[in-house]
Parts: sequence; C-alpha cells; structure tokens
Amino acid sequence: LAHTQNADTLILLHPEMPPQRITRTGHASWTVAPFAFAREPFHRFAPPGVTLAASGTAGSVTLSASAPVFQPGHAGVRFRIGGKRVLLTAVVDAQTATATVEETLAGIAPAADWDEAAISPVRGWPVSACFHQDRLVLGGTRDLPNRLYLSRSGLLDDFDLGTGLDDQAIEFALLSDQVNAIRAVFSGRHLQVFTSGAEWMVTGDPLTPSSIQLHR
Repeated sequence: LAHTQNADTLILLHPEMPPQRITRTGHASWTVAPFAFAREPFHRFAPPGVTLAASGTAGSVTLSASAPVFQPGHAGVRFRIGGKRVLLTAVVDAQTATATVEETLAGIAPAADWDEAAISPVRGWPVSACFHQDRLVLGGTRDLPNRLYLSRSGLLDDFDLGTGLDDQAIEFALLSDQVNAIRAVFSGRHLQVFTSGAEWMVTGDPLTPSSIQLHR
C-alpha cells in the first residue's frame, strides 16, 4: 500500500485497488470511501483509425466501435467523444456498449476523436501519490506506468486539463530510452519521482502547464 495525507484526508493506493479516501471530521467521526474523481484524466488507448459512434446526442445511447475496444470492466467508466463525456452503463460486446450522455454530443457520425478514462478497473489504478504545491500528484498505473497526473490547483479530485491555464491540471509521461515504471513520488523543494530505472526531478515555481521542467 502507498498513502499520502493532507490535513484530515488520507488517501490509500494499491495497483489492484481503487484509491480509498479516509476522512476525519471529528474525534470519533471517520469515513472510508472510494476516491471519487470530479473530472478524471483521459487517454487514447485504441489505434488512431478506430472510430466511435453514438446513436444519439443526449440521454441514453448505444455506442458502436469500428473495432473491438470494450471490455466488461468498462461498465461505469467514462469515455469522451469529441471532448464530451459519456458514462458507460453496460457492455454488450467488444464493439457495442450503452451509455448515458453527460455532455451533449456534437453529432452521431463515427468519430476518431475519442478517448477513455486513464484510471479505471480496465486500465489499472495509481501506485503512488503525494501532495505538491496544493495539487494531488498520482503516479503510474498498469497500462500507463510512466505517466504522472497533477490535479487542478486547490482541487484534489479535478484532473481536467482544460485549456492549459496556470491553475489547471497537468499530465505528462517520463520519456527516456526505456519505459521506467513510477514507483513513488515525493514532495520536497521540487517534486521527486522514483522509477524502476531512474530518478527524476520535476521543477517549476510555481508548477504550471507552461513552466514544468523534467530533469533526470
């Protein structure tokens, strides 16, 4: 287990377990619940040519993929089509699923501009976390072992990249001659990242999407 704490909030992590959030609101008042994302990070896992089409632009819709992309664990996972979020409610088969539209879609034509939640039962859970400059930092999942996610400033559950404003979320991969899985993150003067093959330092004062620098 990995853990990180900010005041009366403790977050527990394990690669095979959804992150858990323990909060204390009083001397004898404790709560344990899965960590809920207000806005989760997204990633395109499917090849570029695979398209996704919805049967409608609002309400309950059927999603049809041009190639096998859906797995049973995708039920309850968010996808984005053209940047608009839909929540999968059931998986019919590898190319068909039902979903609830959360943000009105632009159309029903097959679109190549789509992605899915980067952190999920299908793609794996973060292995490490820390708080750095008022952001929650999540590091490494099974399918994206060398990727870091930094929440929006002051909002530990919002990982929406937005338009790249200074207070919005940050996401990047540690790119080197080989894929080194992130094992731990630590907040000191700078954000330190420990991987299976190297140590990294993430700098920026303050840390923003435009000021971030990586040093191996």
